[in-house]
Amino acid sequence: MNDRDTQTGDTDAGTVELSGCPITFTDPETRRCPFPAYHKLREEQPVYKDPVSGSFVLTRYADVRKAAMNTKTLSCKTGVIQTRKTAISGQVDAMFEEHGYLPLDTLVTNDPPSHRTYRTLVDKAFTRDKVMSLEPQIEKAVTTLIDGFINKDEIDFFDEFAMRLPLTVFTEILGVTDRDIEAQIVANPPSETNQTRMDQLATFCRGKSWLGNRSALPAAGMLE
Repeated sequence: MNDRDTQTGDTDAGTVELSGCPITFTDPETRRCPFPAYHKLREEQPVYKDPVSGSFVLTRYADVRKAAMNTKTLSCKTGVIQTRKTAISGQVDAMFEEHGYLPLDTLVTNDPPSHRTYRTLVDKAFTRDKVMSLEPQIEKAVTTLIDGFINKDEIDFFDEFAMRLPLTVFTEILGVTDRDIEAQIVANPPSETNQTRMDQLATFCRGKSWLGNRSALPAAGMLE
């Protein structure tokens, strides 16, 4: 979160070390398995300033909740995920405008009162009954993904399952099928032959024409 006015906790306590090295979440090894770092910080310095990124890391639930609720002081519009400005921001924005839509702060990167507008839409789409009705669909997706790597000697669990499961479920909720994605890829072939499902979805959804056509179809997901 972005600190607007004040900071929470003692931010001048210095770095905390793990295995003789200062803890930083920019370290690839720490990112692969952050839990020892979380435990160390939770015990010794629950409000921690990463010495490399300069970001503040909160490791206690009570602190995270307090920060999340304090929207007057702490902002979710950090510029890290959506609207970060770089040397090529103009080129990127031009590509979005030509082929799709400009990045927009909606939920994770937004603050009230604008956040409340988008949250209301999501709440309506994900009521308890609607989420419960997704159980057979999720079970089918889990089975399909496991069947895809069950005979492999070794897999990367994140690439083969953890990343693919929510993406598969959400594309299906939106009414996007594998056939839809394949058809769009034929019309807009990727520059590389090995394209992930996330890349495929981005290719599929980038055209404004698809959204217009989709709205004319019978109800088949949450876009209608």
